[in-house]
Amino acid sequence: MNHHSPAAPPEGGATDLAVDINAPVRSPLLRAAPWIALVVSLAILAGYLATDVQIFADGGFFAFAFLTGDPWGAHFVNIPTRAAAFLVTMVPPFLWARVGDPAGAIRLYGLIFGLLPLAGLLATWAIAGNRRILLFCSLSTIVVLPASVFFPSETLVTHAVFWPLFAFVCVSRAPAALPAVLLMLALAFSHEGGMGLMVLLVALLALRRRAGPVVVGAGLTVLVLWLSTRLLVPPVHAATRDALVLNMIGVVNPFGIIRPLSVAIVAGVATAWWLLRRDAADEPPVSRILAIAGLSLIPAAAILVAADLAFVGRHDTLLVGRYNFRTLLLGSLALFLLALSVMSLPDGRRPAPVRRLIGWATARARRAPALILATMLIATACHAMDGVNFLASWRAYAQELRAIALGRPAPVPAYAEILSRDPRPAPERLQRPGRDWTMSWDWTDPFLSVVLALPQPAQALVYRPAETYAPLSCTMMRDADRSAIRVPRESYELLVSYMCEHRGTQD
Repeated sequence: MNHHSPAAPPEGGATDLAVDINAPVRSPLLRAAPWIALVVSLAILAGYLATDVQIFADGGFFAFAFLTGDPWGAHFVNIPTRAAAFLVTMVPPFLWARVGDPAGAIRLYGLIFGLLPLAGLLATWAIAGNRRILLFCSLSTIVVLPASVFFPSETLVTHAVFWPLFAFVCVSRAPAALPAVLLMLALAFSHEGGMGLMVLLVALLALRRRAGPVVVGAGLTVLVLWLSTRLLVPPVHAATRDALVLNMIGVVNPFGIIRPLSVAIVAGVATAWWLLRRDAADEPPVSRILAIAGLSLIPAAAILVAADLAFVGRHDTLLVGRYNFRTLLLGSLALFLLALSVMSLPDGRRPAPVRRLIGWATARARRAPALILATMLIATACHAMDGVNFLASWRAYAQELRAIALGRPAPVPAYAEILSRDPRPAPERLQRPGRDWTMSWDWTDPFLSVVLALPQPAQALVYRPAETYAPLSCTMMRDADRSAIRVPRESYELLVSYMCEHRGTQD
């Protein structure tokens, strides 16, 4: 059986973008990619719906923010260039909370985040059909995206918009103006990285002389709007401004993605590649590929299990790693566009290492579909193991924190304190906090305590005396319009007490 998708014919020594990226996927092995991506996307959605993980970390504060009367002023006024992410993820639950119950608004918040991978995949599928564009989108959804989900990051909106936009401007040489502008606006205003991706995309199309007046005009319009917003609407909260600077430095730090999950996937794929090299057949049957993927999972699973056993109780194993994978998510999309740009150059203008790499890959092209399928299977299995571990730890922590918020006695780590509405005995101290407490996200714990107690008033909240950051000030909390707030009055007063009397620094 011929599993190979033939390469596009070169024109003048260069790869024609329209011919290559829009070429149909002929390999049966590679045509399975969208279906695997669909399964992965549905599993991500199920994870959100089953565990309420949307309120993990920053999500606890974001949920509190849309239950107040001013979610924009609570945080996003400091990051107006993420307005598209605000409109997609925050406005619908905010509107629900105006007319419905807070629990329903929180569930809608989780549904939106859970649907983002599925929406991006299906939109790209509808636009691109059985083209290589869909294959690349599927690979991104399977291999890279799951490492970042379950953390309430605006980059998930970036990924969901990038692939439909890429398909839209590449399938047609003269795309319609209005959809092009709207999609570029959504990408640029989802996250700062989205703006960079939009610039790279337009530059790629211009390089191959496929950036017609619609694409160039839309790109310039969005760029001007983004720069104007960035320059004319500065952050209003000094602490958040400083935190955002550190946040963006973290995004461009490539060392942050060296985590057990990424090492496990690389080890598994390297093992599969080695086993395929030793296989006599250039195009092994599916049964052989499945066997190779299964064997390759042995070192990958060993790495995940060993790391989990070695780092139990370490804050940075599950949490910070998932947070740092934003770098991989945005970086992989940027590298994809840069690779296409280099491939679009005439052969003589390509750097020598790139020419050698292309020659090496071309000589092994017949095995490529088998390796790609094995990679998808290995990545899916690794993400499943890591995701189940993450969600189980999150549920354990949420149950522990909810018990405390509802007034039940529970032990806490030495670094945490409990602020209670009524006097209570000093809590028992955990000398070695378990896996559940590794899920604490420091400054968000007081807000998460209030959200987890819903629909009941919070009797207590957990906080860290040493924590100094908060996106809201004591004055903002005291002066807020109480009639617009959709959390119990007692819960809100407890938060005000924390912000004004117990936080590490006062303002």
